[in-house]
Amino acid sequence: MLPLQTDLDNDKLLLRLFLARITFLTLEEKKKFANLIDSTSKLALCSIEELEKLVGRSFSKRVIWKGAENLRCAKAALYRCVQMKIGLVFFEDAEYPELLRQIPDAPYLLFYRGNVEVLCERSLSVVGTRRVTVAGRQAAIDFAYSAA
Repeated sequence: MLPLQTDLDNDKLLLRLFLARITFLTLEEKKKFANLIDSTSKLALCSIEELEKLVGRSFSKRVIWKGAENLRCAKAALYRCVQMKIGLVFFEDAEYPELLRQIPDAPYLLFYRGNVEVLCERSLSVVGTRRVTVAGRQAAIDFAYSAA
């Protein structure tokens, strides 16, 4: 879905984006939270201990939970998506690619620009990192051109 200006106040959409940002939760845990918690403010106020209790497992001692900061970042991300016309496809959405659903711990959220329907056609994906190197970027470009 392509979020609109009116979606900036959509707490349900913001909650899903908020959950997508929580890197220490698995896909199944994010789906569980999406049904358990009904507002972003409730999630932002949860302690790490409350999250562990809801999930039913302990997190690594390295896990840092800053609910209010995560909520602020989710709001900023939603605002950027609206401004830059970036679409969102969540795991539960019909547009989510079927083959991607089948991998273990598939991404909860995909960002896209353009025609989302091409995600369900025959395709090739290059999965990378947020901290790409110059050599890594060039290798991905070369690979994509060779595969096309």
